[in-house]
Amino acid sequence: MKKMLSMILALCVLLTLTTGAMAEGGRQTASAVLDSDGEAVIATVDLTGGWSVEFAFGAFYLYDGEITEDSPAVAIGLTLDKEVYEEDLAEAKASDTYREVGDAVSYAADGTTYYLYAVGDSAYFMLDVMDGADGDAIAARVDLASEAEYYALDGEDAANMAAYAGSWVAGRALLTIEPADDAALCTVEWGNSAFDSTVWEYECTYDEVSGALTSLETGVKKIVTYADGGEVASEEVLFDDGAASFALNDDGTLTWTDFKETPGENEVLFERAQGSAD
Repeated sequence: MKKMLSMILALCVLLTLTTGAMAEGGRQTASAVLDSDGEAVIATVDLTGGWSVEFAFGAFYLYDGEITEDSPAVAIGLTLDKEVYEEDLAEAKASDTYREVGDAVSYAADGTTYYLYAVGDSAYFMLDVMDGADGDAIAARVDLASEAEYYALDGEDAANMAAYAGSWVAGRALLTIEPADDAALCTVEWGNSAFDSTVWEYECTYDEVSGALTSLETGVKKIVTYADGGEVASEEVLFDDGAASFALNDDGTLTWTDFKETPGENEVLFERAQGSAD
């Protein structure tokens, strides 16, 4: 099973999702979200054997050893827009060095070996391996996935997410969780009076590491005002960068942790609403 994002991604240097020893064979890997004109590319690089990687916006630099001022990168990976990818692919097919290597096509030019990838439905990637390096061995260290592929749930994760579905209550607060495909919409409605409520809305993914539903900084908090007939009269958005987690407890309760407003303190304990399906 693939590891899911467990906390908020940092956007600048290194954009790392996971770094550490993997259970399978003790592999050392690092992963990052690389910006793309189309669908974002999630790159995982095998660093076993003392290799190092630097992630940048839309690219990474791979080193055979520690990174120093004097050590040149042996390979550079970068996202491409569709037009550039198609131009490079045409050049590759016209080259007498054209080869198919796994999910990539490869060709050599000007002392560099290039590997071209179509990732998902609308993302494209190139790996440039410098002269003298073993291109195929380096390409084997790189695993690319689209966001849709990376976050696709397997059967066990889907079942775990489904365990959260339904309605939960905590005093004047109502939490509804609606799984859909590879995400779940988690909505907390806190009644202030008969005519207005504070509402938090999060799109969450299942985190395989913590076993919780987690959101990035995309949660919305708003004040909803209702007319006499119960219909929504107005909405005032207070913020749209909230982050939270929803975790099942051993006793069947659920804890909502709000990371936006009072990190480490703002926790609400919910119980499943009577009649809500497990």
